[in-house]
Amino acid sequence: MHNQIYEEVRTKALNRIKHVRNAYSSRTEEINPIINAAINSTFFDIGGDDYSEYSFIMTEVERYSDAMLSDLIYGLLDEYQIKVTPVHIDNQKINEAPILSFIHSEGIMNILYLFKRFGMNHSLPSNTLEAIMEHHKADDYKYISLVSKYPYAEAFNHNNDESDPSRGTHLYSLKHFFDQFFSPDEFDIFKSFAETYTKDVRKYLGLSVTKSLTPYALFNFKNAVDYSIRHFQYNNVLRSELVGINSTQLSLISEQYLNDRFYKALIGKRDYAQSFITAEWLYDSMKTAENIDLTAIAMGYFKAIEQLMLALIALHKNEGRTIKKKKKDEYPYIILSDSNIADDKIDTTLGSLIAFMKFYKNRDLFRFEINEETQNHIIAVLEDIKGLRNGYFHKDNLIDWNYIEKARSTAYLMSFLLLGSYQIKEEGLEHLCIPPKTQEPDYYRLCAYVNFNSDQLFYISKDGKLYEGVASVPDDEMIIDKFGDPQYSGVYFRKLFEVNEDKALRWATDNRTVTRFNQSNLPILIYTGTIKTCSTGMQFSGPEKLLYKNGVYFDLCQDEKPTY
Repeated sequence: MHNQIYEEVRTKALNRIKHVRNAYSSRTEEINPIINAAINSTFFDIGGDDYSEYSFIMTEVERYSDAMLSDLIYGLLDEYQIKVTPVHIDNQKINEAPILSFIHSEGIMNILYLFKRFGMNHSLPSNTLEAIMEHHKADDYKYISLVSKYPYAEAFNHNNDESDPSRGTHLYSLKHFFDQFFSPDEFDIFKSFAETYTKDVRKYLGLSVTKSLTPYALFNFKNAVDYSIRHFQYNNVLRSELVGINSTQLSLISEQYLNDRFYKALIGKRDYAQSFITAEWLYDSMKTAENIDLTAIAMGYFKAIEQLMLALIALHKNEGRTIKKKKKDEYPYIILSDSNIADDKIDTTLGSLIAFMKFYKNRDLFRFEINEETQNHIIAVLEDIKGLRNGYFHKDNLIDWNYIEKARSTAYLMSFLLLGSYQIKEEGLEHLCIPPKTQEPDYYRLCAYVNFNSDQLFYISKDGKLYEGVASVPDDEMIIDKFGDPQYSGVYFRKLFEVNEDKALRWATDNRTVTRFNQSNLPILIYTGTIKTCSTGMQFSGPEKLLYKNGVYFDLCQDEKPTY
């Protein structure tokens, strides 16, 4: 019987949504050119025509989904023979009316239940809530937020009393409601239903947000890719591929690739970085795509590997080394030189590049710490990639997303092995866009951190004894080039308060003035801090994590992947 309730509300909602989506699929003969011309001439149309259409459709989809949830909850309450009194709240008088609301008698108490989306902006104004409770003689109220956990997180003044699921906020999760009213397994049934319903709606609509990689967006996206590279599970891929590199050798490779930041080559300005970033963007943008050819994504990853290999090999041009030539004749090899590269005479296919690295006379290009066994494992992985690549690109369209995951993990692993094991001299670092420490001073890294974490609390000390509480301010004078790389103008803070010797706070008389710090006037110490809102007001943490001390930047591990 329960399954019938779920199926009925699902079918009703999907049919409504189909009608909305189909209404926007206009026939070409019905398109009015005058209306289109007027729309296209709209001022300050930031989102564009597609956004306006998308926004309307999504608003309607949310409305029908809310109605579906209301029908489902009332259907389940009826099925479980639980009596409630519906409460109608006129949404014309307030911006955000609850999805559904009813009174339920619990002992001698009448409890008003209000279902809403997560976020304070979806709650009723306090005076409206009080009037509704008085009118319907409700003794208390509970907001049921459409989340499975942490509903109280939207309220800054929640307490930490774990015995109270709402933490003193009147905010409860949908799971809490299901557990209170229905059988123990009902929420799991609902959760599975909700996931399937969401997937079906997205599949039918065919609408999603794809971000354009403008220079500023590219800057933010590179931060996200940087995070992905540093947190990728290289050891897991090595184990799954049965690559037998021992832990000591892996530590050496990881030290150069991650700690010495050779991975930065992948988010630099060279062609292989462009291919890799493009592949990552397509991967991120097309995860939900179905029934389209995905070859371009996989090809981007393999192309990045080939271009990286060629760039590494080209570091050793004009040293008398030979490589396969493009035009085959009696002797298949040619000198690796500037002129032969410029004249496009060398064979740059993956097989040729692997053969160059495999040749015993070129094994000196690996770092001397990387032993022969590890070198052979790296060559073997490259040869496997060749088979993987050729196995698809000469056949049918690629529609299997699992293969994209395989291509991506292969590109991550191969970049790790190559850049971590290859011997690269100082002049080669610049050529590959790997920033030596002298080119990216700690001051620059501090600029990047503070700018990215703007409007946050920091503690600074100019003498190492007394502290000031400051808020970080974004660098409005920062310039971003076409590659998405920033040039910072300084570190910006505005003073909030001083901390005296007795730990008491003395508020600044002017907390709007922004101070710019450069390399010559930086504070001696900079710590991160946090602000919490509690029942007594705002609570300041005091200095927490050391970020900067006497010219030295201390890298803080990011807990989550940056957005872009």
